[in-house]
Amino acid sequence: MNSVKRFIQKRKPIIIFAVIFIALMLLSELVLQFISLDRVFEQAPIVARTAFFFIIVIEVIIAPIPGGLIGYLGAVHFGFWHAWAILYTANVVGTIIVFFLARKLGRPFLEKSTTPEERQRYDHLLSKYPWMLYVVYAVPVFPIDVISILAGVSQVSAKRFVPIAVVGLITYTGIIALIGAYFGDFVPFVENLTLAAAGLIVLACVYVLWKWKKEKKKTV
Repeated sequence: MNSVKRFIQKRKPIIIFAVIFIALMLLSELVLQFISLDRVFEQAPIVARTAFFFIIVIEVIIAPIPGGLIGYLGAVHFGFWHAWAILYTANVVGTIIVFFLARKLGRPFLEKSTTPEERQRYDHLLSKYPWMLYVVYAVPVFPIDVISILAGVSQVSAKRFVPIAVVGLITYTGIIALIGAYFGDFVPFVENLTLAAAGLIVLACVYVLWKWKKEKKKTV
């Protein structure tokens, strides 16, 4: 019994995330009975692409949100070239914002935005292999939001960091857009996934605002 409790406690964030995501998937099925996302995107292309841009920026800043999934889904709906341009621009903007936020706010921002395991793993990686910083931003394997925060509180200068991120994200976002645009048709429930991902963004923003107001009241 104790082993089960320890297992649940250790993976509590993952379990909560999975439950919320499943609930959003079921809710999206009800919504899709009344609207079609493809039709919405066709009727309001500028609004849809603008929303996609800001969603990506928010996703980069709020680290726990799965950015690869959101970028992939955007490429499914908007096609390779449009998705790549939006993904690249939004990731560059979000990454630079995160870097300077971490540099200004320091360790408190780092500790609130990342887990101890993430900090230990990637801090050790970048300390031992500094050249890996470019690889992180060039290949969609590592969590760039976490790395950006770590870089912000490290000794890496902005003059070194920004060019690496700007150049590396070209291939990073291009690979995600390519996979989404050319393999999206093989994935079922794409519209459900899109609505569920958007719902996660909204809930994450609400949670962050709630935490911010809660901490602000404590300091008053």
